[in-house]
Amino acid sequence: MLDEIDIRDYDLIVFDIGRTIHASTHILRPIPQNSLLKLHDLQMPFTLTTGKNLPATKKTVDALDVRLPLILSNGCMLQKKTGEILFKATPPETVTRMVPRIF
Repeated sequence: MLDEIDIRDYDLIVFDIGRTIHASTHILRPIPQNSLLKLHDLQMPFTLTTGKNLPATKKTVDALDVRLPLILSNGCMLQKKTGEILFKATPPETVTRMVPRIF
């Protein structure tokens, strides 16, 4: 099945950081790092997504030379690695007040 995948069929690939390209220790794994860096050679655009913020992911972003905006804070923020915020969504106060009751 993997032999049937042609990377040229895709316009963008998005990778989740947590326990996907990171070990449980939050360290970038060598095999995913090397694989993702090869995407640059193939001119395949990719970015990262995570529930974390930019400062928490900056080391990984730099190590992978991510060139596109990142999807951060569980999808609530689209941000460049330079810090420029392109999109930010804040849940309504009624929703945030419910969170402690749920957990």
